[in-house]
Amino acid sequence: MKKLAIWGAGGTGIQIIEIAQWQNEEEHIWDEIFFVDNWKPEDEEIYGARNLHFDTVKECYSPEQVEFVIALGEPRDKKLRFEEIRAAGYGFGKVIAPNARVSRSATLGEGFVALDGVLVEPLSVVGDCVMAGDYAAIGHGSVIGDYCHVGASSNIGGDNVFGDEVFLGLHCATKQGIKIGSYSVIGMGGIVLNDVPESVIMAGVPAKKIKDRDDEMRVF
Repeated sequence: MKKLAIWGAGGTGIQIIEIAQWQNEEEHIWDEIFFVDNWKPEDEEIYGARNLHFDTVKECYSPEQVEFVIALGEPRDKKLRFEEIRAAGYGFGKVIAPNARVSRSATLGEGFVALDGVLVEPLSVVGDCVMAGDYAAIGHGSVIGDYCHVGASSNIGGDNVFGDEVFLGLHCATKQGIKIGSYSVIGMGGIVLNDVPESVIMAGVPAKKIKDRDDEMRVF
């Protein structure tokens, strides 16, 4: 039985550890769940779990003993940490709330996180290190790229295609068949009725382009 390491001990990490503990009570997957956060004191107890620095994890535990999920909201930060963890030889688990509904025909990438009430419909393909917030829905046949974030209560229509590092804020919706290019951001409450190119920020009802997003621009 492995341990689960949650990279990031902020608010998102606390959300995820509570879901992971709940999942573990039912499925008995991990013998310990702890945080990895280099910015917080080592061995500090956070939400009932210890915190380690990544160098300590590498010194104390082999890749056969630990798997990771990433609890960061910023897509580009998720990508950097994912690559760092993978380069060290570690793999990734999946944290899925017991009350989430994930179709048996859906394909889930490494490190997928589904919080309370998430719905993943049939034939969806979800990339690596994707997080779906509380009560988000991923429609049938949709393809979601790596490092995407689907905000709480957002609803992705059927047969959508998202590039990598797409960020949907809270309460967004997309209609059937929408394509959203990599690195684009849909602001909170945005309703997407037309395809979205790469590297833009959209908001509103219906969602309209606010500005381009350059390589240095962060979501948070």
